[in-house]
Amino acid sequence: MSAFEQKNHRQVWIAATVVLAIAAVAWATSGHSPSSTEIVLVHEGPVTLTVPGRARLVPRETVSVSAAEGGVITRLHRRAGERVVKGEEIAVLQSPQLVADLARLRRERDTAQAEYETRVAQIESDDGKARLEESRARHAERVAEIQFRAEKSLHARGVSGAIAVEKAQAEYDQKVAEREFAQRQLVERQAIGAADRRAALRKREIAEAAAMDAQAKVDALVVRAPMTGVLGTMKVKQGASLATGGELNEVHSPELAIEIDVAEAAVVDVEVGQSVRIKTRSFDLMAKIASLEAVAENGLVIVRATSDQPIPANVRANTTAEANIITGELLRALTVTRPPGAMPRTAGSLYLVDDANDVAKRTRVDFGPLAGARIVIASGAKAGDRVAMIDSLLPSEPL
Repeated sequence: MSAFEQKNHRQVWIAATVVLAIAAVAWATSGHSPSSTEIVLVHEGPVTLTVPGRARLVPRETVSVSAAEGGVITRLHRRAGERVVKGEEIAVLQSPQLVADLARLRRERDTAQAEYETRVAQIESDDGKARLEESRARHAERVAEIQFRAEKSLHARGVSGAIAVEKAQAEYDQKVAEREFAQRQLVERQAIGAADRRAALRKREIAEAAAMDAQAKVDALVVRAPMTGVLGTMKVKQGASLATGGELNEVHSPELAIEIDVAEAAVVDVEVGQSVRIKTRSFDLMAKIASLEAVAENGLVIVRATSDQPIPANVRANTTAEANIITGELLRALTVTRPPGAMPRTAGSLYLVDDANDVAKRTRVDFGPLAGARIVIASGAKAGDRVAMIDSLLPSEPL
């Protein structure tokens, strides 16, 4: 080996030693002892593939308790954490303006009702007069017709003269015209009366609707539970003003749902229908993946699961638990404790320890899926290799 090569080899060895020293200090200061976490082995054998996550038991449904009308909160009937039934009073608001509007619109409704009744009575009176006139005209026509026919009969027997017949004829024709006029007047009067009745009725209905709407607004000053459940934290205090639509509280359903936060990089192997184990000190249950959010937030994807097993009744909302999603089984695979920065199903690097001189060499590998705290090595290492737990994203010179 030339003097240049010896010098270059010595510089690289020093660089690797420095990287190992930095990693050892980092692990020591984070509470991990070098003997248990600094150097790990690559294992080969059957593997259960699991993706870890953090589960939350959240209310299956949450409904906002809002004020349909604004006002000042005068009474709070329930406290946070109390169970309420749908329709039960939660709070009472006060609004002098709404109460005044209701009183005014009730007066207008009563006035419209009185006017309607008066108008209907007048229409019926006018209609009655028109029908009476039409009836009299028909009767007069009938009398004139009888007289006309009698005169014609008498004239035919030679008892009455032609002048009497002509006079009876003229009187009969006059009564026919008067009856036709009375009938036209009756039809017109009835049409006008019907229109007037509809207008008066419409005015009364508008006034009634306005009063009913005002009553509904006053009734809405009593805030009621939108569903049966448990009250959340009160967002306002008694005596505070609440605008229309302002949120007072929330009601949470007593039934709990399972939501799991999974790292965006790890969710690639998670599918609907996979089993997941949810575990805390107080319970241990199996569930199935039901859905995945399409968009990650803060590097996490929300995965929802459902369980055939009942969630214990003593478990409260927002309890957290360990979650391990079972994504598959491998009969034979290489795995290693997941180094800092190692991502599933990506190309990465491991610091493999050279047995000859205990120097860590940064070696390119292909990672496979996660297996809990371990990760599958698809290529680049072999069983028994020793791996230094150094962040694979730390910059260093390749050996």
